[in-house]
Amino acid sequence: GGLATQPATLEKLSWVRGTGVVNGTTSMDVYMNLMTVHNSIGCMDPGMRATFLSQPMSSTWTENGQGCFTKDFKWDDANACVNSYPEISALCEDCKNARLSTSTLFLSIFTQLPTIATNLQRATRFGDVNCQATFGVITNLFSLLSGLASLVAFKTSCMQELPTSYRGVSMTWDMGPGFRMLVAATVIKVIDIICHCVVPTPRQRWAKAGPEIETTADYLGLAPAVREKEEPSPGGDEEPSPGG
Repeated sequence: GGLATQPATLEKLSWVRGTGVVNGTTSMDVYMNLMTVHNSIGCMDPGMRATFLSQPMSSTWTENGQGCFTKDFKWDDANACVNSYPEISALCEDCKNARLSTSTLFLSIFTQLPTIATNLQRATRFGDVNCQATFGVITNLFSLLSGLASLVAFKTSCMQELPTSYRGVSMTWDMGPGFRMLVAATVIKVIDIICHCVVPTPRQRWAKAGPEIETTADYLGLAPAVREKEEPSPGGDEEPSPGG
């Protein structure tokens, strides 16, 4: 949703949605993400349509039906921003400063791939090794920080600068489903980090392998398929203390 440019996708997964009413009868919706702005004006009556078409700015809108108009442009499209309404022209400059959020969103996505691989690796005792536990924490941390950076950059540069009035129409703004889902996905990473920290590797991984272990398969095979009862935690005593 954050990088979508197709209007249909943007309407469903926008990061920000603005709603307003033109002349008390016609709905106006604005959908935004990191890349694109999609404007939609509901169908007008013939008189209102004629008034709208008489305005110079109407030439930049596309009529999809009798009196229904849409307009799309990208934040980095200098011509579209300059020729847009004054409120949006000013907003373009602010949202261009949020380009950091695009790069950090890519980083968040890419770092999630090794995180998934690590989770799958640790799903079995055969594949659960110390380096994967450490790698799981590190990749999740990078993905968490990059996701947060993307959210904060967009919220600071774009969301907080949204105009309350759009061509005389009072607008109400809210976070879109795309932004909400990214927030949820970011929070889940915290849970993943905690799980990697509290779930120990098999105790056979806690000591250096002996000379009899010659291959990786031998090392992985040290851990039994089923966890032993009362398996001690890392760093704990393997033998009960006297009198214990």
